[in-house]
Amino acid sequence: MLVADIPFWFDTLTHTYKSQTKPLNQHVQDIVDQVVIMDYRDFAVGNDGIIYHAEDEVAYANAIGKSIIIGVETNAAGLDKVSFIEEGEAIMETELVIVEQHFSVNQAFDGFAIHDYLGYKTMAPLEKYFSLKCLGNNLLKMRNLLSEPRSRFCIARALVREVEVIMGQ
Repeated sequence: MLVADIPFWFDTLTHTYKSQTKPLNQHVQDIVDQVVIMDYRDFAVGNDGIIYHAEDEVAYANAIGKSIIIGVETNAAGLDKVSFIEEGEAIMETELVIVEQHFSVNQAFDGFAIHDYLGYKTMAPLEKYFSLKCLGNNLLKMRNLLSEPRSRFCIARALVREVEVIMGQ
């Protein structure tokens, strides 16, 4: 499987390739199996939000029968609107649930990628803000909770901790 990361603004550039002129993101999406759109914003809704920047790429992926992952930033990035580092994990989860609900009816939407591990690891933890219980080693309960969007990040956080224990970090 060939996957490419593309910035959200590729749909604003027109390019001719093999005698076809269309947005650059579409050429890339035609060539690869899946794209991860680097949709680095810390809010879901609005003219500069995650949903707005992903609409064209998700719609095109759906039209050509391919999938797309939406990437978000968790490292300091200069502009406040680019990363969830200032807002923390709870706000990130809230915004991503909104994005997931918006795109869940679309076959092409295949979830989220978080850039990157170290940034995510140092964010203000979700359980500081919500009364969710991370389940540690109880993988059966984790699997059952995966269908509930609010639980996904708690589960991911618990798995990160388990990996850290295994790696001795």
